[in-house]
Amino acid sequence: MNNRFSVQIGDFAERANKKTENVVKALIFEIGKRLIMRSPVGDPSYWASAAPAGYVGGRFRNNWQYGFGGMGNKNRVEADANGSQSYSDMNKVFGSQASGLHYIYNNLPYSVRLEYGHSRQAPQGVVRLTMLEVDNALRTANK
Repeated sequence: MNNRFSVQIGDFAERANKKTENVVKALIFEIGKRLIMRSPVGDPSYWASAAPAGYVGGRFRNNWQYGFGGMGNKNRVEADANGSQSYSDMNKVFGSQASGLHYIYNNLPYSVRLEYGHSRQAPQGVVRLTMLEVDNALRTANK
């Protein structure tokens, strides 16, 4: 095989691998962003009883976390309706390899209840709806 051709093939493969890596990372970030924004934030106006004194909503939204190769087992105590710590965690994906297991998870004990209709704000859940949008998220990530 011609040496020049081999170099061109090698260059093409390197560019393709880099593009794939960038798309995978952008897809994971996009999915994480959608999970965070779709997550309900506690709103006492929906509740049958009054909120506890000092209640601040947003703990669920603030507990989306990213892990490469595994999941952690910690929960954030802080409530943050904007999910800023979760967004910060999603940015960690850009320091990871593309190939491997990527996890986006929420360890709060009530996350399963929220996923299966416990919230009036998200009666159809968070994860299942986001997973229905993976094709759209991939198109966004591939831009």
